[in-house]
Formats: sequence, structure tokens, C-alpha cells
Amino acid sequence: MARSIKISDDTMIAALRATKGLVTAAAKQIGCSREAINKRVARNKAVRDALKEVREYTLDFAESK
Repeated sequence: MARSIKISDDTMIAALRATKGLVTAAAKQIGCSREAINKRVARNKAVRDALKEVREYTLDFAESK
């Protein structure tokens, strides 16, 4: 059975930004599963928008090189 942990949206967003949108790395950083992040992304607009923003920034950065 999975353990129930409470992770705030702000914590999740900060982890996604720190890992440049890498969900697995963000999950390890905050101590949850990548599935937990993916579920939050699916149901929470703020987290979804933050992930989209950081991925777009990372892509733009890579394309500028």
C-alpha cells in the first residue's frame, strides 16, 4: 500500500523548476513517485502550467545553442 504524503503545489513546482521539468528527478528530490507528480499535473492547472513553462524554457535554451 502506498504511503500518503502531503506535498504542496509550491514544493512540487519548485522541484520541477530545479530539475528543468524532469519528473523523475523532481520526484526523487521531494520524496514522492513520478506518478504522484503526473497525477498532480493532470488535475492541477498551476502545476501543469509550471511544468509546461519550464519545459518550453529548456527547449528554447537548447535551441539557442
